[in-house]
Order: sequence, then C-alpha cells, then structure tokens
Amino acid sequence: CTFSCQTGFVLTGTQSRQCTATGDWTGQPPQCEAVSCPVLDAPSRGQINCSHFHGNFTYNSTCAFSCEAGFVRMGAEALWCAATGNWTHHPPACAEDAASFFKQVLVYSSSTALVATGIVLSGALIILLVKRLSDKAQEKKKLLSPTSDLGSPGIFTNAAYDSNL
Repeated sequence: CTFSCQTGFVLTGTQSRQCTATGDWTGQPPQCEAVSCPVLDAPSRGQINCSHFHGNFTYNSTCAFSCEAGFVRMGAEALWCAATGNWTHHPPACAEDAASFFKQVLVYSSSTALVATGIVLSGALIILLVKRLSDKAQEKKKLLSPTSDLGSPGIFTNAAYDSNL
C-alpha cells in the first residue's frame, strides 16, 4: 500500500507498507499532519482573533485583525494559512487614523482662526474709531482756525457788519 495526504497536509512516516506472509503489515502506519504557517502576533495598537482547525497556525487557520479606537488597519483584514505554509497576505499594521488627527487639527485651527478673526476685527474697529476721532479733531481745528481755505485774506471794500448773523 502507498499512502499520500490531502492538500495542506504532509506525510510523516513511511510512504508505503506491505502485507507479510503472516498477515501483518510492515512498519508503522504513517500520519498526515497539517502544514504549519509562521506564528502571527497582534499588531501594535491592535488585536488578532484566530480560528484553528488542525492546530495552531496550521493549514486553513484564519486570523482576523482589528485596531484600537483612533487607529486604522493598514493591510488585509484577515489572513488564511495556505497549503504552501504561507499566509495569504502580509500581516497588517495599525496606524494612527489621519482623519481623526485632521479633525483635531481642524477644530484647533478653527478655534484659532476664530480668535484671530476676532482680534483682527477688534483691531479694525479700534483703527476706525481712532481715525474717526482724529477726523473730528481735524474738523474742530478747521472751525477754530483763523485762516481760510480760500487763501490769504485780502482787502475788503464796501464791507458791512450785520449783528443779526
């Protein structure tokens, strides 16, 4: 008799046995053992959940990966131990969630922008107020100024004084 194993299993022991004249078989019966894949570890900031059908990290074992809150999986969600003794994909890693990071940056930036906008608007109002007060002061000076915008005074002829004005 010649023995062989199904896909994903390797034969341990002798491949063939013979029946002797006494009716006994030669050698020990061989066994089929599942092909092993390298042991997997949980990624940093993540978890691993495996199902093993023929022993730990052997043919047809599957491992699913997840990441902690604020982190995203980079790579396959699940790996399967193939008949070749290799995993179907490289193990994934957990990386900081860029969307979560950008949300924090946007919240910070938005509040900073609001404060900056408030400061700019407040500064603009102060500048307008100072300019307005300065313009009013200039107007008062013009009213009290002994010189005229018409130029230097000339000689008046036929001038009259009206006390009713």
